Amino acid sequence: MREDGVPSAALLEDIEEARAVDDRTLELRLRAPRSYFLYVIGGLWFCPWPRHKCEELGERWREPEQLVGNGPFVLAELDDEHALLRANPLWARRRGNVGEVHISFVTGDEEQASAWRSGRYDVLVLGGPPELAETESTVVEIVPLLASAWTAFRPDVPPYDDPLVRRAFSHALDRSRPVDGVPDVARPAGHGGILPPSMPGHSHRVSAEFDLDKARQLLAEAGYPEGRGLPEICVVLPDNAGGGRPEAIAADLVEQWSALGARVRPRIVTHHEFWRVLDAEGQAWIQGWNADYPDPDGFFRGVREGPPFYWDDQLEELVRRDGSLRNQDERMELYREVERLWIGEHAALVPLVYLRQLRVRRPWIHGAWSSTFWQMGQLDEVVVRR
Repeated sequence: MREDGVPSAALLEDIEEARAVDDRTLELRLRAPRSYFLYVIGGLWFCPWPRHKCEELGERWREPEQLVGNGPFVLAELDDEHALLRANPLWARRRGNVGEVHISFVTGDEEQASAWRSGRYDVLVLGGPPELAETESTVVEIVPLLASAWTAFRPDVPPYDDPLVRRAFSHALDRSRPVDGVPDVARPAGHGGILPPSMPGHSHRVSAEFDLDKARQLLAEAGYPEGRGLPEICVVLPDNAGGGRPEAIAADLVEQWSALGARVRPRIVTHHEFWRVLDAEGQAWIQGWNADYPDPDGFFRGVREGPPFYWDDQLEELVRRDGSLRNQDERMELYREVERLWIGEHAALVPLVYLRQLRVRRPWIHGAWSSTFWQMGQLDEVVVRR
């Protein structure tokens, strides 16, 4: 993975040496103790491939129809619109009575909800709407994700190079109420940190409280009384921001920050344009992240590889120390301290919502349990019983 430069190879940077001890044993030596590393090697990106198949197929080993696996289902068909899985006859563990799984690749909650009402699907994962709970023959579950969304400030350009301004804009956001344009199943962040409640180490009270008077006072101390002298602020949003409607999310932000006298110009762009536009003209941005594994390291590692957050040597030292601690309670306390400094004191970002998904199934589907990683549900022991 390192040699091929695949994006997920960055998750393996803790490995100093890897060697085959014998035909069935792989020995990994790490650069330092990493208590979260079992999560890393349990991830989908770490599934091993038979060397003889790679050598036999050459570059074609990457093609989906060449998949090698030992799970309960095998890939039988795949195109841009669907995938068909068939029960693996060599599966030796417990299984249900499902012979085939038809997966449709469909986007748009409304389109999927309409198809659900017409009886097309047996299991469906949505960002919303929750009114599907009222549909006949529907069992509804809300699944928390290891994901959150936030607005952040560039510390390298005015006016957010001043921590007083960052704190003022943080206090001006009311995060106790739902954010317009974000799916109803999402949970407002309130005063919580960037780590979602489903993640170990979540902090309940580290963000600035909503206090418009204090926000105006801080802005005046920074030299911008009632917003006078503030440059126009460009906020960059990807077109999938918060899993909802970016226009409504942007309008909500503009409305709240205008109470400070700020002139805010939202810029909605595609995922591919995001970094270029932010670098060229953005002073703030809205972003979300879903952790790679259920440990704070699986969240911070990906987030910090993105845009130019405020970061300093003290925060870097805390994160470095945390990675090598063996005591889990001590690790979580260190991450809470990182959030207290990063979000509370330096106001690098403002958590907005914690993302969740809506999973609906038919009452004749049994055993399809969900988790923060498997929103559709594990299918190996599913029983269809009408």
